[in-house]
Amino acid sequence: MKGVLVEVMVLFHAINYFLGATHVALKYLDFVTGSFIFISGYLITGKVPKAGSEDVARAKRIAVRGVKLVVLFFCLNIMVNMMLSSNYNKRTFGVGLFFENVMEIFIKGKKYHAIFEILLPIAYLQLMGAIFQRLSWRCRPVMYLSVSIAVGMCVIYSNGITFLYFFLGVGLCGMTAGCVALRERLKSSKNWIIMSISCVFIYFLLITGLKSNFSIYLFGILSLLSLIHYGELVCKKSSRLHAMTISLGQYSLLSYLSQILFLQVLFRLPLLAKDSVGSSLLAILLTNVFLVGLIRAMVEIRKHSPGVNRTYLWIFS
Repeated sequence: MKGVLVEVMVLFHAINYFLGATHVALKYLDFVTGSFIFISGYLITGKVPKAGSEDVARAKRIAVRGVKLVVLFFCLNIMVNMMLSSNYNKRTFGVGLFFENVMEIFIKGKKYHAIFEILLPIAYLQLMGAIFQRLSWRCRPVMYLSVSIAVGMCVIYSNGITFLYFFLGVGLCGMTAGCVALRERLKSSKNWIIMSISCVFIYFLLITGLKSNFSIYLFGILSLLSLIHYGELVCKKSSRLHAMTISLGQYSLLSYLSQILFLQVLFRLPLLAKDSVGSSLLAILLTNVFLVGLIRAMVEIRKHSPGVNRTYLWIFS
């Protein structure tokens, strides 16, 4: 599923870069950001141990992963702010400017002065997930109640919350879905595919005629993820396309970071015209070729270099 989302994210970013942030197509692709965060939340609670059993190592891994993502987010922002003076959307960069807005970014959750902003809600979600793991060992109802209260607050105050807390709410919804074993329920009934298609159609009608909010956005994520899930079930597992999407999913974080850096380079090339459908399509093609080549190279390098493999696992696992 993550591999398909990587492809959608390439499409989203290419349109954003070369056709503009206000292009109408982005409204229908915007679910991709929340989908990654929703799945991250789902994976945390989807494997919660039974009440009474303690998996301290797993909770520790989740917490460490969260800390790593915060550090990665911080280091990438420092590097980019040192290297670039402005973004494709005319946003101004600078190390001093970044540090002036540390509280706005890390606490208040505003994204204007940050890049790779999706990393921060995922990182905080991992840290919260480690706490919820401990709660689940002692009393599962406490965990369910805590998640429900947090999600409810996001729904009530969705119009006034910042990027970080909006997507933390989405991630908490993913944790709730993991608690109720949503994936297993979807597998159990073929009627769900008809329902998924209908829900996607309703979602597109809603965002066409109404201003999106937390509830509509979450409805869209659930609808589209369930449809992608069924698409993967009917896809031939032996096909090259399926193998490619699996690889993209396994390297989803690397793919996310790499595609943004690659598109930043393409955007600055004078050969590609801005506000051009042709440039956008070419950027999508080149980015996919780049990602496939990068992942194949990474797989081979990790096989033959234990040092590179350890470094990759330390950063991305």
